[in-house]
Amino acid sequence: MRPTRILRLAPLIATTAAFLCSSPAAFADGLIVPRPLPVPRPQRQVPPYVKYHRVKVDVRGRVATTHIDQVFVNPNRSAMEGEYVFPIPEGCAISRFTLDIDGVQVEGELLDARKARRIYEDIVRRQKDPALLEYADRGMFRARIFPIAPGGQRRITLSYDEEVRRHGTLFTYRYPLNTEKFSSRPIEEVRVDMEITSDHPVRSVVCSSHPGDARITTTRGGATRVSLLERGTKPDRDFVVYYGLGGDLSVDVVAHRKRGEDGYFMLAISPPTDERAFRDRPKDIAFVVDTSGSMAGPKIEQVKNALTYCLNSLSRDDRFTVIRFSTDAEAYARELVTASRGEVARAVSFVERFRARGGTAIEDAMKLAFEATESRADESRPLMIAFLTDGLPTIGERDPERLSKLVAGRMPKDARVFVFGVGNNLNTKLLDRMAELGNGSRTYVAPEEDVEIAVSGFYDRIASPVLTGLALEFDRSLQVSDVYPRKLGDLFRGDEIVVYGRYRGSFGSHAVWLRGRSERREERFVFESGFPGEQPDNAFISRLWATRKIGYLLDEIRLRGESAELKDEVVRLSREFGILTPYTSMLVVEDEADAPRRPGGRAPPTLLRDAARVPMANERGAMTGAVQAGADAVGASRASEEMKKGVGIKMKDMLGGLKADARQTVKHLEDKTFYLNNGAWWDSTVKTDAARTTVTFMSVAYFELVREHPKLGTYLALGERVVVAFEGTVYEVKP
Repeated sequence: MRPTRILRLAPLIATTAAFLCSSPAAFADGLIVPRPLPVPRPQRQVPPYVKYHRVKVDVRGRVATTHIDQVFVNPNRSAMEGEYVFPIPEGCAISRFTLDIDGVQVEGELLDARKARRIYEDIVRRQKDPALLEYADRGMFRARIFPIAPGGQRRITLSYDEEVRRHGTLFTYRYPLNTEKFSSRPIEEVRVDMEITSDHPVRSVVCSSHPGDARITTTRGGATRVSLLERGTKPDRDFVVYYGLGGDLSVDVVAHRKRGEDGYFMLAISPPTDERAFRDRPKDIAFVVDTSGSMAGPKIEQVKNALTYCLNSLSRDDRFTVIRFSTDAEAYARELVTASRGEVARAVSFVERFRARGGTAIEDAMKLAFEATESRADESRPLMIAFLTDGLPTIGERDPERLSKLVAGRMPKDARVFVFGVGNNLNTKLLDRMAELGNGSRTYVAPEEDVEIAVSGFYDRIASPVLTGLALEFDRSLQVSDVYPRKLGDLFRGDEIVVYGRYRGSFGSHAVWLRGRSERREERFVFESGFPGEQPDNAFISRLWATRKIGYLLDEIRLRGESAELKDEVVRLSREFGILTPYTSMLVVEDEADAPRRPGGRAPPTLLRDAARVPMANERGAMTGAVQAGADAVGASRASEEMKKGVGIKMKDMLGGLKADARQTVKHLEDKTFYLNNGAWWDSTVKTDAARTTVTFMSVAYFELVREHPKLGTYLALGERVVVAFEGTVYEVKP
């Protein structure tokens, strides 16, 4: 669960209390209730805010030490004093707490959950703010803080030790960054730096909360670092990291299942850390590079630097060629050559002579690439084609459909095609189809981005193949469906593959087989993994699964055309899981068909609508594939590719003209999605005509309900108007 800091100051005088009751309490990473020091005329006070929030986490084996550093600022003309209150992380074995305020060590008090509950409820009652209800079943650490001078600030640092929880074969660390509900203004800097060290190699590292933003790296000493940096932000998700320990080839499974429903699973495939277990397989690779006139300037220099890096990084057992194309196509070698020092040096000289001029002969370039790979004697080697272009075909075949068919007809069956599109003057349908036909991936580099970084980073990832042509098999008594990605591809040294899917049937421990080809032969490995009948934890898995499925469906629409079935499935998943897509926006609009009418005859706002009526024509075309080139098409392709990797769509990339702030209308709590509908937070599973049990906000029954069902407090913490389904009953909280 979530260790969250709460800064609470002593009870207010009547005038200040009245002010707070009429204003939403909203402060960063905790709750500050100001109490002015005695003055002749008390002035209205506004809450302090957090300037920065920095977290450093050191994980050594099974113990995590968390260091928190925050600065609270008092924006008022009078001083404040109070008390610091910190909810104990649920399920954690706390061994040490230390609190430091402006360099002074402060003694604190640890309270059990029962005593802490009374304090939480007292804060909630006095402020009319239910946000603390989600911590009402926790213990508490509290300490007196010094007054904060007018316009001054207090730096508070906190450290604590906890045992890292284990889920199956993976360990889980969680830190509360879901602070938006307490933040009155964006925080200048939010930073989390986590370092994992162990006597055993660290593997299967997944930042499930920030898959597109967190950076995962390995230090020279072998430690694994997970870093997150956001500026000017109001974080709305906890920071959650899963990791495993051990050096062998592994398949780790984490599952989530609610009673009576199909389950969801996350499966991480990690290569062995010991190179003696599997030798890195020699590979065949062709670099196909656009040198047309549009590449002139910094782009061509970046490409030349990137290619030089890739060539110098080739293994001596690898084979390669380089093909450049503009008005014509030219190969460094018409057949693949061994990456000896002499060949690499000559290839680097070939690259250094590149000049940006002429047209774009994609057809001729791909023909040369295929001809160079046709004479391969050893087809057990992985074959890769790295294709980079910044423009549309202008020489030879120009029609994208016919060009795609030509490529499909000549492409070796075992090839992996990795596409790099530079800038926006691209035909995304053509490039995406090439990557799809080649069982590879696509990367689009924006005009302001560095091509050298993108290409060299790609090569570092695919430099050392361990197993190729991977496939999974599951125990027959376990029914597995909707697995993404559909094709696993290859496993590289230092990389991993994360798979999401659904399951039902016989629950418990099941065998999972992994097939792939090593340097010498076809390999088959078996692993025992748990698929429980009920597992309320790990609710994030269902949403990441839905994100990947939507990405796959959007690609189908873009590449093969829109159909009612595909569009409806995208809308259904988007509604259920609260995921932004081109077809659903979080705008509040009138919808006569989907909602009951108000007394005045108008229907209340619905939660989502078909956004196809919103975007401009070119954006609409980019969604359906009718528009295949330009910034909108590139943005649509990038967004769907990100979703296939589990990263939520950035609406500015997908729909530049659609102005919707999803964070104001959608919230994700545990395994539920809530929408702000007509002033109330609605559980996405509740229909508007459902029978409801009404509870009055802040009533005796309200607090009794939270005491009886602590998990329900997490949902009621959304606000004073909430509609939620819980254990067979729909509750409606009203003011």
